[in-house]
Amino acid sequence: MRKIIVRNMIKMVAILMFVMLSVIFLLQVLDCQRDMRSSSVDLFEQINQLMDENNEELEQLKDEYHELCLDYADAIAYILSEDESLMDDKDELNKIADFMQVDEIHIFDDKGTIIKGTVPKYYGMTIYDGEQIGFFAQMYEDKNMRLCQEITPNTSEGKEIQYAAVWNETGEYVIQVGVVPERVLNVLDKNSLQHIFSHFAVESGTYLYAIDKTTNVIIASTDESAVGKSYESMDMKRTFKSERTDFHAKIYGVHSYCYAQDMGDVVLLRVHNSKALYGELLATTGTVGICLILLAVLLAMIIVKYLDKKIVQGIYDINRKLTVITEGNVDETVDVLEEYINRRIGK
Repeated sequence: MRKIIVRNMIKMVAILMFVMLSVIFLLQVLDCQRDMRSSSVDLFEQINQLMDENNEELEQLKDEYHELCLDYADAIAYILSEDESLMDDKDELNKIADFMQVDEIHIFDDKGTIIKGTVPKYYGMTIYDGEQIGFFAQMYEDKNMRLCQEITPNTSEGKEIQYAAVWNETGEYVIQVGVVPERVLNVLDKNSLQHIFSHFAVESGTYLYAIDKTTNVIIASTDESAVGKSYESMDMKRTFKSERTDFHAKIYGVHSYCYAQDMGDVVLLRVHNSKALYGELLATTGTVGICLILLAVLLAMIIVKYLDKKIVQGIYDINRKLTVITEGNVDETVDVLEEYINRRIGK
């Protein structure tokens, strides 16, 4: 009988422990996921704020450089109008360029052809030879126009440069200057998501991705090997249909917990390896399980000892006395049984 009681007790304790551990683990998993979502929201907000701040700085610098480039062009146009012979001296044009801190000087005739300047290999190019240089064609419809182009790859070499152009006083030719605005390019680089990602420390097993919504190309990531690859290369069967979403998925074959947020042109994705995310929880749950087992063993020992002393031993005594009575010794009394009967009949 004692064995039956102990066996049933072990079963009940085991079931209770399994339920308790399952509930504890589930609550920890949910808490861990909630922390990951919350920290991702904060992280993406910081990234967005940095981009906004960099954009403000960039727009201010662009405006400054637009005016500066036009001022350079006006100043050089004035210098050449004072001494037009300088236009035929490439060395003198280079000195003027160095003095004015510009990288290139080009002189267009009234038909839109480069006829002179600091870069002879550009001689003969016209405003009809490409989209970049063609930006200035509109000046030939209005000679009062002064134009400054956004930083763009030039037609000849694809070099990132900013051009500004003005007519000379007589309207006979156009003076164009080219400037490589390093500060603007530095801010442009600083505003890139790849640059921003590089300044955020990420936990082991965690990666950040920025996915272009139009092309589905990964344009930035803390996993540099993924940059430039298509979203499909991640082997993640998932589409983003809401502004914010969290989900489990396999990323490059590794089971992960993910959080994605739509930022307009891009989707920011934070990926956390499930093994790294939940590994500590398993260890914690295991520690709690060991403590519960030790507690259950101690409790079982106490209960068994109590059963032995108060119940099982009493039952053994009653059985022994009943056996003696059965064998003919009618003088033997069963105090416990008598007490029980008396209680039942109200004595």
